[in-house]
Amino acid sequence: DGEIITDGKVSYLNQNINSKIRFTVFETILLGKVADLSLRITEEDVKDVEEIIDLLNIHEYRNKYINRLSGGEVQKVFIGQALVARPKILLLDEPVSALDLKNQYEIMRIIRDLTYKLKLTTLISLHQIALIEKFADNIILINDKKIYRQGPSKEVMDEKMFMDIFDMKTDIRDFDGNRHIYFK
Repeated sequence: DGEIITDGKVSYLNQNINSKIRFTVFETILLGKVADLSLRITEEDVKDVEEIIDLLNIHEYRNKYINRLSGGEVQKVFIGQALVARPKILLLDEPVSALDLKNQYEIMRIIRDLTYKLKLTTLISLHQIALIEKFADNIILINDKKIYRQGPSKEVMDEKMFMDIFDMKTDIRDFDGNRHIYFK
């Protein structure tokens, strides 16, 4: 329960995206502006979509139908759809859960880079510990509908947390500037 108040636009990307629709990449991203669209698509609307296509470096499939793209490519398109509305806050629900390992890291890197470049506040629901460890600036760990702990990874993810939340023994070590979590 609660209330979130913001003075900026919020874009949300659900984990259950429909990539079977017969829209091109351009049309799919354009739909992110639906709240601002009139009966006619303006030059500014087209320019905004083209900027997002440039930002995500997806020129090669601009006119392809999204039902013909790979999972990672589709995810980039839907991130573009969320960004084209120029939000201040980006909410992402499991944005990489259906992707292979390489695409998980690529999409998370893109999200991190765009978060900094566009000065966004990005909130991501994730369950992959390695991705959380690598990409999260601040973690809010929720257990039983309550905040268990909040802060940087080193403050949140420790042996006690893994035992309390997951009932798993771990050994966590820092080596060469990297954190290594070993599950026993």
